[in-house]
Amino acid sequence: MKLQTKFLMVVGIILTLIFVGRAYIDYKSINKTTKYNLQQQAEKVRSLLMSVRRVYHHQFINSGITLTEKTVGFLPAHALGKISEDYPNWDQSGFTFNNVSDKPRNPKHAADQVELEAMDYFRENPAKDLLFTPFQRDDGEQFYLYARPIWVEEYCLKCHGERDAAPDPIRRVYSKAWNYQVGELRGVLSIKLPVKTYSEMVLQSLKQSIILELIAILTIFIFITLLIRHHVVHPLSQMVRTMQEFASGNYTHRVMEFKGEFGILSQEFNKMADQIYKQQEKLKILNEQLEQKVNLRTTQLNKKITELTRTREELIHSEKMAALGQLVAGIAHEVNTPLGAIRSSAETLSNIIVPTLEQFPKLFNILSQPQQEIFFTLIEQSLQHQTLLTTKEKRVAKKILITELERYGIVEPRECSETFICLGISTNIEQYLPLLQHTHKDFIFEFAYHLSTFSRSTGNIRTAVERASKVIFALKTFARYDSSGEKIATDLQSGIETILTLYSNQIKYSVNLIKKYEDIPQILAYPNELNQVWTNLIHNALQAMNYKGTLTISLSQHHNEVIVAITDNGSGMTADIQEKIFMPFFTTKAPGEGNGLGLDIVKKIIDNHDGQIKVDSEVGKGTCFSILLPITESVS
Repeated sequence: MKLQTKFLMVVGIILTLIFVGRAYIDYKSINKTTKYNLQQQAEKVRSLLMSVRRVYHHQFINSGITLTEKTVGFLPAHALGKISEDYPNWDQSGFTFNNVSDKPRNPKHAADQVELEAMDYFRENPAKDLLFTPFQRDDGEQFYLYARPIWVEEYCLKCHGERDAAPDPIRRVYSKAWNYQVGELRGVLSIKLPVKTYSEMVLQSLKQSIILELIAILTIFIFITLLIRHHVVHPLSQMVRTMQEFASGNYTHRVMEFKGEFGILSQEFNKMADQIYKQQEKLKILNEQLEQKVNLRTTQLNKKITELTRTREELIHSEKMAALGQLVAGIAHEVNTPLGAIRSSAETLSNIIVPTLEQFPKLFNILSQPQQEIFFTLIEQSLQHQTLLTTKEKRVAKKILITELERYGIVEPRECSETFICLGISTNIEQYLPLLQHTHKDFIFEFAYHLSTFSRSTGNIRTAVERASKVIFALKTFARYDSSGEKIATDLQSGIETILTLYSNQIKYSVNLIKKYEDIPQILAYPNELNQVWTNLIHNALQAMNYKGTLTISLSQHHNEVIVAITDNGSGMTADIQEKIFMPFFTTKAPGEGNGLGLDIVKKIIDNHDGQIKVDSEVGKGTCFSILLPITESVS
């Protein structure tokens, strides 16, 4: 939108508001004045009517005219009613007047609803002597009611007091409107003025006022438009064109000089243009020099960035190797334990397998077909009950077995109970009575024990192999290095479980490990770097607890982030230490136990993932590290 249009719109709006405001003020003023004039007109009519009524009243009473059916029309109330009734024949405006009452002697003077309300108003407000209010007639036409109260005075009692005291003609003619007291409301003088006449007066005056003001507003608008166009829009247009030339690179263009304030502005602008032109020439030279320096600095920075990246990778690898060194002893124990179990089980198998196989023919020779079936049931039940009993549980089971064997009359029940305990059987031994009562029972149960031992040894070997495989797989996963440099879909729970496997030797004896894993989506990440984070935080937690206490690891999701929380109930940290823990080379450990780079590397790894790491610690209660990592929609 052009500046001239904006100026004219603003001026037009202001003038329109002024015009509307003036029209409204004029309307209110004319409305008030016209209403006042109507009221004054009603006042004059009222004064005339009251004077006529008063004169008629006194003349009739004092003249001694005999009151008959023919002369009753000369009474003031009757006369005023006749005048009111005849008035519309001479005036077509709708203007009416009358004396009315709620207890009229003449039915023509009966008050209508609006006049009755006026009488109620004066009775409730005896100090008021005027009511000027709008109302609507039954036919919908609007009127103003001008009402004045008619109070009973002393002279009124001659005809409206006690009936016996009134003149005889009055008593004979009227049967109503007696027993009034001085000060009572006898009725009201009602003058009704049509609003139509009043509205026409207001509208006519308002039209004249609006026409005059509209002519004045249009004249002012035209005059202001010419002034703005000549003294504002034209100079500004010239300056805008010059600035556009400047913006396009033409620094030689200048503004023509004007008079007044725009003349000063044009002079200053031309001075500024001269300075800009000179500065622009200098900037060209400086830009060329700056471009050379930027290229040099960029080359140097790229070299520094490459060196820092390599140093960072070396630090992470160094820290990872340091952590791996700390894990070696525990991992060696974790591998040696299943290897020892394999060696022990293998020796047991080698000792019993040949003698056991040699005794198979003898077993089948001494056992009948039903006894063979009972024997293999015994072996099957023994293999199904591989649960190890505690010492206390063994004593209780052995006592029950001895009692039951004695009840069946078995010889040497104590030795037999030992055999059943070794086989893992402690109940329902009645089914094995044919074997217990056999003459070769010692041979039979010893053979059964060797077969059960053979099965348990192979199970031990399988368990030990699985355990060793799990440790080796975790170590292999930890040591793997991804050189692609790109984020991949990463399962955080799997990575944490890998590190917990490596630390299982330090955890399983004196640390209560609590896992609170929720279902969370995979995220795009560098899994090797995150494994370094879990390693450092879990190792620090174990050290803070001196490898005794409760370690809680939780995984959860909040909005578009996954949260990993590692909490220990160790010694905790003061607020001063919490502020420094992510600083390089800051450590609270004894010399030789840490280099102060672990948490600094953790912080950098989390920053590289666009995440956050928070610490909440209290001395004597423990520490919680919370890692917040963003979820990528394409992965989730």
